[in-house]
Amino acid sequence: MLVALIVSVEVFFGWSELFVLVEQTAKNNENSLAIFFLLMSVGCAFAFPLSFCYLFAGVAFGFLKGWGVCFAVLAVSSTIGYFLGRFFVPKNVVEKLCLRFGIDSNPRGRAMFNANFLVRVIPGIPYWLQNVILGGLRSDFLLYIVVNLFAQGAIAGAMNYFASSLAEEGLAKYLAFAILVLVLSIFHIAVNIVYKKSTKQTKDKVCC
Repeated sequence: MLVALIVSVEVFFGWSELFVLVEQTAKNNENSLAIFFLLMSVGCAFAFPLSFCYLFAGVAFGFLKGWGVCFAVLAVSSTIGYFLGRFFVPKNVVEKLCLRFGIDSNPRGRAMFNANFLVRVIPGIPYWLQNVILGGLRSDFLLYIVVNLFAQGAIAGAMNYFASSLAEEGLAKYLAFAILVLVLSIFHIAVNIVYKKSTKQTKDKVCC
């Protein structure tokens, strides 16, 4: 469905023309940033594609302002999705998911962090479904929101920069994605090292 939508827009309207229209509309409406935030916060919580939000924000508001509004959208939409998952996903479904992916019951544990991180960065899982799944797993909310803002926030930054630089020549807009991969890799490795050291210290205290 997503591929069909992308192709249809290109055939009947054209993505470049659409981006120009988005940019002009944003510049001609002083309330466009607030309207965009409200629409995307609710829309992305209920199945609107998050990648479109990132691209349109970069085109309409530029890199920094677009990135900022995407952070705000992520915070609100993921909070809505988290509580939908927390209160509406059946407990037996949660137990099956935990067994399937080897996630223990510790809502702040290393396994739960890895589940949050992988769900956020592996392509293919719709954003609204990511939120519901992780809320359903009873992930600690602070862990959930921090990982989401870091992982999806980094992705938003790369896509905002790419969209805002479409008209510029050169490879800079493509290097943003290489930097994205590096930043996410460092974040994942660093947090797992912290968890590993914390676990070792706990074991040492128990042994003593």
